[in-house]
Amino acid sequence: ANKIEGAGTDYVNTMGWFLKATEQDYVLMGHGVAKDAAQASEWFLKAAEQKHAEAQYHIEHLYNVDKGVTRDDEKGVYWLRKTAEQGQAAAQCNLGSCYFLVWTAFLRRIMPNS
Repeated sequence: ANKIEGAGTDYVNTMGWFLKATEQDYVLMGHGVAKDAAQASEWFLKAAEQKHAEAQYHIEHLYNVDKGVTRDDEKGVYWLRKTAEQGQAAAQCNLGSCYFLVWTAFLRRIMPNS
């Protein structure tokens, strides 16, 4: 494990420093907090609105799986597109897959016996 000599594992004290960092626009990802999808989505959305590509990618996923926010496919695709436009490769691939699946469904509807 990566450990700084003498640092210990005082998560409560560490959490205090991380919270101070978040007040200065640093993003916290990790230890010392309870799982809370609603709070996570709130923080991801704040970062996503500031054009943070990774946060946009995460909030898109939360909208599409109904975790922490109410499922909303339009908002999910909106954030996926924003992420893809910033050059995030996984988002570009996922957005391409969305278009492919819609196109495939369209073709099956207009040419059912093909």
